[in-house]
Amino acid sequence: MGLRLVAFVAIAITGCGFNPGGGGAPTDGRPGPDGAIVVDGPGPDASTIDGPGPDAPGPDAPPPPPDGDGDGVPDASDNCPAVANPTQHNEDGDAWGDACDLCPHLANPDATQPDADSDGVGDICDPSASVNHSIAMFEGFGDNSRAWPTSPRWSINGDNLVLGAGGPTTIMLPAAAGTFGPGAFVEIGVELTTVPTNGQVGVVFAATTNGSDGHTCGARHGGGRDELFIRRTMGGAENAGLWTAGFAVADFIELQGDYDGTTATCLGEHRAQTLTRTRTDIAPGTSIGLRGDAWSARFRYLIVYTVDP
Repeated sequence: MGLRLVAFVAIAITGCGFNPGGGGAPTDGRPGPDGAIVVDGPGPDASTIDGPGPDAPGPDAPPPPPDGDGDGVPDASDNCPAVANPTQHNEDGDAWGDACDLCPHLANPDATQPDADSDGVGDICDPSASVNHSIAMFEGFGDNSRAWPTSPRWSINGDNLVLGAGGPTTIMLPAAAGTFGPGAFVEIGVELTTVPTNGQVGVVFAATTNGSDGHTCGARHGGGRDELFIRRTMGGAENAGLWTAGFAVADFIELQGDYDGTTATCLGEHRAQTLTRTRTDIAPGTSIGLRGDAWSARFRYLIVYTVDP
């Protein structure tokens, strides 16, 4: 009686597909304890047909879009796809970012950025079509990466270096950010925000590191006159010319100073009128800066061109 019972139990167990060495889990397609259908045994790494196990890889992710310059901006939307510029700063709002724009401060209507002398400076801003130049520095004042000194009078706001109204004040570009000897053209674009009597703004060039001596190319109003002027900080005769149109709030002025080794030149443009004034003098130094007195203004950009060797 007992033997027949044991045989019956053994046969019943074998017929059910029971695996005595597998911990009692079924292997014949019946649901396991967790509801999964076991197909290859109950071991801890067993796969189930209801989905991948906990360590199985997920579906392949799509490849990232092309980014040739590695700046984190896909080529399809990068305004300088061949030059790394993660901020995508674009001062003039044209099709090219500052990092690859041949005239970063002047919007170029031509999709090819014409450069007749192939010197890397676009035709619409090249100081000379007969002399090869390079853009040695462009400052759009977006992040103050060149560490311009700031104070209650001078501050970075948006993409502008802002000058507040007050007495005479000068800030100099730190020497570590760049110095520029004879042959450099230093140009600024500035918008006037208040225009009281006897005020001025200007660019300092060929100057000492602290700005105590150098040349200023500036625009000013005083004594009923609106003038472009050039003068040396430490004295000497200045040279001034009269603008036809007076200065007003929101006026935009471009000023450019350069020193060729013997002559300092100041060129200014205001309301489509261009003036030039020069003076023969020495260059006290190689630093550049900005100057203001009484007026408040927004300096939009500063660009330095140098002559190629």
